Amino acid sequence: MDDTLKAAAAQVKQKLRDQVEAIKSDPRMAEVLKLQKGLNSLEDLLSEPHTSLSELFGLDSQAQGASVKPGEFYGLDPLDAAKRYLKRRGGEPRTLDEILNMLEIGGCQANRDDLRMSLSRSTYDVVKAAEDLYGLIEYFPHVKRGRKKKSNGEKQNEQAGEESGDQAEQDAGAGPITMQSDALDALKTKR
Repeated sequence: MDDTLKAAAAQVKQKLRDQVEAIKSDPRMAEVLKLQKGLNSLEDLLSEPHTSLSELFGLDSQAQGASVKPGEFYGLDPLDAAKRYLKRRGGEPRTLDEILNMLEIGGCQANRDDLRMSLSRSTYDVVKAAEDLYGLIEYFPHVKRGRKKKSNGEKQNEQAGEESGDQAEQDAGAGPITMQSDALDALKTKR
């Protein structure tokens, strides 16, 4: 049985190699390789990861994520790293397992349950398309979400700006009167 399976696998592998060689000798494949090489050169100039042939042909979701560079997500918060990865991958939602794997390749260690919770709670940026399947809201225009709430720091800065503006208006309005009053007091003391 083992020998029969091995022989069958070897036969299929040889047929596959023959087909690959036929495809590689096709002038269209030569053009694809040339264009991909040019694209990779442009991506180098832009400091972006290379687009692989497997990604272009849509052959393997794991190979598609192989464009993550080791250390690319080092030092980032896992949620921020996951959002960056989802942004790069475009509109198609990604599984939690794929996201975790790519974060690990990129140098960001993330706890599975913590990342799941963070992605699920990040409702202004992330869509939970199904159980453990996440995408960015920007690729789902039909999904409506409210505006982001302002953080306490932004609210305090805004209020401080309003208060200082009100105070400035009061000072500006009272400025000339105060100066006139000071001038009159100075005249009275000279007499």
